[in-house]
Amino acid sequence: MPYTPMSDLGQQGLFDITRTLLQQPDLSALSDALTRLVRQSALADSAAIVLWHSGTQRASYYSTRDNGKTFEYEDETYLAHGPVRRILSRPEALHCNFEEFRMAWPRLAGSNLYQPFGHYSMLPLAAEGHIFGGCEFIRTTALERSGVRASAHLYPDCGRGGRADPKSRHQ
Repeated sequence: MPYTPMSDLGQQGLFDITRTLLQQPDLSALSDALTRLVRQSALADSAAIVLWHSGTQRASYYSTRDNGKTFEYEDETYLAHGPVRRILSRPEALHCNFEEFRMAWPRLAGSNLYQPFGHYSMLPLAAEGHIFGGCEFIRTTALERSGVRASAHLYPDCGRGGRADPKSRHQ
């Protein structure tokens, strides 16, 4: 991948975003700040943090809803066997539309966590070489496919990372 130098203004913008995120006292505040930043920059309509707890095989979800309220959820079934499990097994950016998401994780797509959307992305979160979750970004409208790698789509190989099916806990 070719290197493209960033302008001083771009570097300052990334520094400001990083500083803002690092100053947050807890995950709820972090998800709120992240959501505000992605909305202000028109990168996404919503953002969430999904953390994987390997000891308990559970996943935690932190987001800020449209009404401004923070939302936290944790489980060992649908969420734990959804996109975060895929990120753990294939640590690369994940992109899909709602139909692909629904095909990969039908029960998660049918839950109250997700409403139909145009585009979904999850990026791995890692520290010291270990992935501990993902940061998801959702656009309510479809994303132009010209800038998205087709090979990064979920379907049809999404089952390798774990489907939203309680019977697949062994994956």
